[in-house]
Amino acid sequence: MPSSPETTRAVVVCESMFGNTRAIADAVAGTLRRGFDRVDVFATVSFGVTGTPRPLAEGELDEARRWAAALDFLSRLTVSA
Repeated sequence: MPSSPETTRAVVVCESMFGNTRAIADAVAGTLRRGFDRVDVFATVSFGVTGTPRPLAEGELDEARRWAAALDFLSRLTVSA
């Protein structure tokens, strides 16, 4: 586990549309909290529109925007080894 006077942070990201992936991510986060000052869990629901000429269903565009914002946030995190 990290040993530093600086604040340590871990991020757990999971796809939570099917199964118990969120529960597993929460369990992983619980273990990580033993050695990190802050642990965040980001659960996303996948979506996709492929091979379909139809318009997006209600809420799909908003979900895409939230997903993009989460990815943007995660891409800006400073990760140190």
